[in-house]
Amino acid sequence: MRRLLLFIFIGLSMQVAKAQNNQRISIAAMTESMAFPFTRFTPLHPGMEMSYELNEKKHTNRLSNMNLQLGWYFHRKVENAFYLKAEWAVSFKISDSFTADVYYGAGYMHVFYPGKVYELNPDSGTFESIKQTGRPHLLANAGLGFTYRNSSAWEPFIRQDFAIETPFANGIPVMVHSFLKAGTHIKLQQK
Repeated sequence: MRRLLLFIFIGLSMQVAKAQNNQRISIAAMTESMAFPFTRFTPLHPGMEMSYELNEKKHTNRLSNMNLQLGWYFHRKVENAFYLKAEWAVSFKISDSFTADVYYGAGYMHVFYPGKVYELNPDSGTFESIKQTGRPHLLANAGLGFTYRNSSAWEPFIRQDFAIETPFANGIPVMVHSFLKAGTHIKLQQK
């Protein structure tokens, strides 16, 4: 099912991008951590993210664009999540080949908990296993990264995102996430 959704999203993104004369989609592999950034890189909690560029504006020393992103990550002990968000990016030219990128965005995240989920039965006073449908959350993020700009169809990048998930759980209003992402922008149309 996940593969089918991945292929549908990529196919639709490419068709819509061609129809709107958009320039790029992006695909990234990532690892998620519920820690402050740069404090730990293991254990790995794998994930994927796909991004579709809605528009791009070129300025003298920078580029700005808005993206729609669909992502997923697997954290074996805490939560597994899918998210859909809008993100704004500004890329500052460091040289002809590299840009420093600043990102910020917000969106919807749906979380599923690993293992069984239990609920208190008020009549018997016991916990009973229930079917899990997941929980909705708001996700806000900011990030920094670098992109290798070139004339080929592939522009690799690396970035570190910091995100806040809210509400996290009863009594815990927010959870801090750190995402380390490596991927590539794919130019759909060469100029």
